Amino acid sequence: DKACCLAAVAEDWGALEWVGDLLKADREVLLAGVRQCADAVEYAAETLREDREFWLDAVQENRVVLEYADGLGLLGTGRSPTSDPDFMLAAAARDLKALEYAADELLEDFDFMARCVEVDGDALQFASGELRGDKRLVIKAAENKATALKHADSQLRDDRDVFLAMVARDGYALRHSSESLNDDKELVLAAVRRNGGALRHASPRLRGDREVVL
Repeated sequence: DKACCLAAVAEDWGALEWVGDLLKADREVLLAGVRQCADAVEYAAETLREDREFWLDAVQENRVVLEYADGLGLLGTGRSPTSDPDFMLAAAARDLKALEYAADELLEDFDFMARCVEVDGDALQFASGELRGDKRLVIKAAENKATALKHADSQLRDDRDVFLAMVARDGYALRHSSESLNDDKELVLAAVRRNGGALRHASPRLRGDREVVL
């Protein structure tokens, strides 16, 4: 009886050891176990192990299941799922921290990480050290989410080109700039033209500049 099985698994995922094969192929039952402990995925029937959507749902419930993905025949292919860019991008869309389990080759790949930061700028934190110092990637991440800048290489956290790109999308990004940049007239003008209220984040000198104010 599925209802009884769900109740038992919800109370103790270890109950999966005793359920029949039919229920081990039931998505709802397995996800109830995964919600408690990632180890539960080891009880999944082969039909679920080869089901991409099941794994994405499982990642959403408990990203730790990715520790098992490579060894359980995910997708029914010989390719490691944590090295599969499309799968890992979809997993990151469910839970950004799924990128903790991505293969190094993906985290070092500009194109893959560019796709990730376009979904969520904070994905920059998982990029390789080299990519966190790549101005192109940092700009993409910061355009998506200004706070992503904290994950960039320190040399880019106060980069003028990065901030020009940021304020072109969101003038209020000026509030994250340094004293030297919020006193940069071109940068402040770009921010204020985008969002007039960004003026409050400009330097005192520029807040009194007629050209900027008007």
